[in-house]
Amino acid sequence: MRPRSNSLDWTTRRIVTPSFPSAVLVREAMDHGLSPAEIRRLVSLSCEQIQRRNRMAQLNGLEPARLETDPALDIATAMCCADCAAEGYCRIAVDSNDPTGSADFCANAATYRAVAAE
Repeated sequence: MRPRSNSLDWTTRRIVTPSFPSAVLVREAMDHGLSPAEIRRLVSLSCEQIQRRNRMAQLNGLEPARLETDPALDIATAMCCADCAAEGYCRIAVDSNDPTGSADFCANAATYRAVAAE
């Protein structure tokens, strides 16, 4: 049984149903004007990376549910995570679970904070 595409965003489906057909994810990504290379980067994100992205959003004051309501924001932050060069710092920040700790190294930090302030 395929989940309805309007019931869950693509990142949630990747976590809940890791074997969800990539073709569906690709169609959705193409609807947002992404190139084939960008689509490959998104599809290659692991569930752990998506979970860390969501946790980093929380550490920066943004509830991950907000990402799910805005596909453009969801994709933009995921693309940023796909290109991240600070995964080690991210793991430490998420593992420490310290909201007062510095998460400024995160390339999405300013975005998370700006959206949270809206």
